[in-house]
Amino acid sequence: MKRIYIALFIPLVALFFSCSKEEGKGGLASINGVVMVQSVNYHSGEHFGTLSPAQDERVFILYGDNTTIGNDTRTSFNGSFEFPFLVQGNYTVFALSDDTENVNGESIGIKKQVSLNSKRASVKTDTIIVYKFVKFDKGSSSISGKVMRPDDFPPSTVIVPDSVVGNNIVQDIEVYLTLQGSSEILERTRTDSNGEFMFNHLIQASYWVYILKSIDYLPSKVVGKNVSITENNTHISLDPFMIEKK
Repeated sequence: MKRIYIALFIPLVALFFSCSKEEGKGGLASINGVVMVQSVNYHSGEHFGTLSPAQDERVFILYGDNTTIGNDTRTSFNGSFEFPFLVQGNYTVFALSDDTENVNGESIGIKKQVSLNSKRASVKTDTIIVYKFVKFDKGSSSISGKVMRPDDFPPSTVIVPDSVVGNNIVQDIEVYLTLQGSSEILERTRTDSNGEFMFNHLIQASYWVYILKSIDYLPSKVVGKNVSITENNTHISLDPFMIEKK
C-alpha cells in the first residue's frame, strides 16, 4: 500500500508544479498607481512649480526577473494607471524620467517593485515621480516694459544715438533676458515704435531683464531689473528703463 501511495503522490506533485503560472497575464490580481511630474528648468536645473498628474504618460511592467518589457499602459487625466488580470508573483513597474544629473543624457526608469501575494491581490504602488526638463520659452507667462528718455533725467547717465530717440520714446534698442546669476542670454528683442518690448511664453523662474548703455567705442554699462515669475499665466509689466539722449 505504501508503494501505491508514493506512486500516486509523485505524479500529483509534478502536476501541481507544472500548473503553476509564471508572472504575467492570465490571473485575477492587479497593480495600480499614480505618476506625478515635476518640472525642471532646463537651463538651471532648478525645480519649479508643484507636482502635477502626469497625463498620458507611458508606464511599463516587467514580469518576474525578466528584463524584457511585458506590457505597457498610459496614465489617465489624473495620472492613474492599472495593470489588471495578473497572476500571483513579483513585478517591476516603471515610468521614464529625464536624468536631472545629465541634461543631455538618456531617459532613466523610475522603478517600483511590487509583490502580488495572492491570486486576487490588488496592490497600489508608491507614487512614481518623474522629472521633465522644460526650456524657458515653453511656459505661459510674459514680461513687458518700455525704454524711455525723460526730459529731466540727470545728465551723462546713458548715451544713445540721436537716431533712436524721439518724443521721450527710445526705439530699436536691444533688450536682453537671462536667468538671475547667469551670463547665458536666453533671448533678446528690440523695442518697437512705441519703445515697448515683451518676452512671451516664459516658465516659472527668476530672470534678469537688461539693456546695454553703450554706443560706438564707449565702455558698456548695464541697466537691469530682477523679475521673478512664481505662477503660470502671469504677466509682469516693468517700470520703464530710463535713458538719456546724447
